[in-house]
Amino acid sequence: MKNILSLWFIFQTMTGLAQDTIYVSDQAKSYLLFDAPVTLADVGNPLLYQAQIEGNSIFLVASKDSVANTPFYAVVDGQPFTARLC
Repeated sequence: MKNILSLWFIFQTMTGLAQDTIYVSDQAKSYLLFDAPVTLADVGNPLLYQAQIEGNSIFLVASKDSVANTPFYAVVDGQPFTARLC
């Protein structure tokens, strides 16, 4: 029983850490569309990625062909949205 509880705890911890992954290219823009207005988009390192907010959308583009992964944070309708850009 103790092993089952330990596995359940590990599973719950891992699912809580899961994040969306957004693949961004330097060849074309990636579009994120939301149901509500976007008030903030933070790409972590602005030398690697560029973000542009337009109403309910965020446009993302990488600065060059091969860039490192970076965290992404946005505020949509007052609620946080997190992901990893790669």
